[in-house]
Amino acid sequence: MVQMERIRQLAEEVLTFQGESGQPDRWLWERACRIARYTESAFKLPEIQEKAASADLFCLLTAVYFSDSGFRMYARVRGISMTAATLEVRGRELRDFSVQILQEMESRLELEGNLDRVCRIMIESENRLTRVPEAQILSDVRGLDDIGNIGILQDVRRCLLQGKGPCSLLEGWDRKIEYRYWEARLKEGFCFSSLRQIAKRRLAAMEQCIQQLRTEIHASDLQNITLESFNSIS
Repeated sequence: MVQMERIRQLAEEVLTFQGESGQPDRWLWERACRIARYTESAFKLPEIQEKAASADLFCLLTAVYFSDSGFRMYARVRGISMTAATLEVRGRELRDFSVQILQEMESRLELEGNLDRVCRIMIESENRLTRVPEAQILSDVRGLDDIGNIGILQDVRRCLLQGKGPCSLLEGWDRKIEYRYWEARLKEGFCFSSLRQIAKRRLAAMEQCIQQLRTEIHASDLQNITLESFNSIS
């Protein structure tokens, strides 16, 4: 679709920025593309076809591509870098800034009267009790991107940008386990059971990666090695 390609081009323009190294940082753009792929696949699931039959895929995908665009507006308002912005703002505040970006770009986006609907999808995606079907889907697919190996990579990126090491990543994980963060996330953070099941499988894979990280940090795989195992010289 020509119109959607236009949306993609403008979103790439907004979400690609100069990183701290001076090179183009495409992290946000790749995240948007990834979540768009989740969305297109999820949209075909029988459960979503049944429960969200009235959902508009074009408006939903537009909301997906511009959901994180608020980082640029926030950076502009605060007078900080995009990198710094990604560490400071999230949730409803981020979506409010994203709406401002959409409104600012309305004439270039050519949404043909769909601007209000797209903005509502983004805002409502932060409302756990929303009844807007597109917002429910957006919330779920965005949640999927926070779980699994991609979720770990995002946490690693955040730690690196804050000057922290792998121990900090492990400490953050342990706090989430202590406060039963993942239990609550799976129970309350998904509107569709089919996507919740995928999230559970991704969490299991995530747990394996964290366990391996814990093993390497604490040298657990070295503790039982005896000196004789190294005595290979006769």
